[in-house]
Amino acid sequence: MKKILILILIGFVSLAFAKDDANDLLKDVQKTYKSNKDLSINFTQKFLWKLTKEEITIAGKIFVQDGEKFRFENPDNLIINDGKALYTLSYANNQVIVNDAKQGGDQPFLKSFIEKYITDYNAEWVEEKSGIVHLHLTAKSQDEFVRQVHLWVDKDSKLINKVLQIDANENETTYKVDSVDLDTKLTADDFKISNLDQYELIDLR
Repeated sequence: MKKILILILIGFVSLAFAKDDANDLLKDVQKTYKSNKDLSINFTQKFLWKLTKEEITIAGKIFVQDGEKFRFENPDNLIINDGKALYTLSYANNQVIVNDAKQGGDQPFLKSFIEKYITDYNAEWVEEKSGIVHLHLTAKSQDEFVRQVHLWVDKDSKLINKVLQIDANENETTYKVDSVDLDTKLTADDFKISNLDQYELIDLR
């Protein structure tokens, strides 16, 4: 009986350390992204629908300045947060929807999104392999549409290599980082939509 109790206690202690280590790593990741004024990321985005098993893969780019402003590009959409307003351009609809900038916090790799990982999810350290740490995050509330998140983080650079999100319908979205440029130079023009007057503008502010 004593051996069983000791094993149970060891298990609880190990779990506590795993959670502490995971949270510490997430905070280090957040500091890394916040410390870089300008950065650009090339990524591959994959959607997998649970029911139909349909899979779509697209390439995209994201540019971030000061951890707040961002430009998110893929073949279907252009999303820009200039710090004041959030612009979502749909090429298929030829429309630009404008919201308040605060509506744009849930894009991957952004400072505010990593804050959400820390505050709204419980994180656990799964394993470390070849310098890459696998973290498993579960939502604290069932109100979160994304119920689970898996993160693969480079332990040395504190940069995210891959994100896997599993939503309430068990659909999966994977973002695989192909390259990161921490020396990119961004200007105000990078956070504007050129020829904005060519699109139908829907202002929801």
